[in-house]
Amino acid sequence: MSPSSVDAVARYFERRYPARASWLSGTIVRRGERELSGLLRSWLPSKDGFDLLDVGCGDGTLLSQILLARPRRLRLEDLIPANVSAATALLRGRAHEIEGVIGDAGTLVDPSTYDVVLATGVLDYYPRWQQLLRTLVARSRGTLIFDVPRGGCFHHQLRRIWLATQGISLQVPTGDELATVLHGLGSWRMAVTKFSVAIRLDINGAAG
Repeated sequence: MSPSSVDAVARYFERRYPARASWLSGTIVRRGERELSGLLRSWLPSKDGFDLLDVGCGDGTLLSQILLARPRRLRLEDLIPANVSAATALLRGRAHEIEGVIGDAGTLVDPSTYDVVLATGVLDYYPRWQQLLRTLVARSRGTLIFDVPRGGCFHHQLRRIWLATQGISLQVPTGDELATVLHGLGSWRMAVTKFSVAIRLDINGAAG
């Protein structure tokens, strides 16, 4: 993201993002999370010992609900310091090694690659989501799991209006746009929920 976009998103999550228990959270912001979490859980490894990167980890609640096996290494990244602290505290003990990092996933420098890269609710906020997606692919040596808003959904029309008041443009990639970016990168599958399109990309055909 550009510096101005990063600032707008950071301000939104620090000052305006609805608390998990609030009416607005369940109605607009996190609606559909339960359905998505069941799908994501089925896509994560079921055996211990893998390396996992969670990009845009938030407060860690989603990962804590879907993580069945124990990673060898777990790296948590988010723009917001309070989120990184909360996620690290919540997930402590769920991995052999855990690391929390504050920063923009599009520009963070990390020489490591991971068996699984998870990025839920992230591409929504990136005007250059194609560039970020390629960056995430490069950080995975196995599987990339991510989601985007489902197009034509009234729920996301409300989100678009809400985010516009915060200076943020909601990104809703089409299936053709996603296919163009993912072409040749590996085998991938798409699952459509009521509010999201979730994608699992196995880099170069790797399977988890």
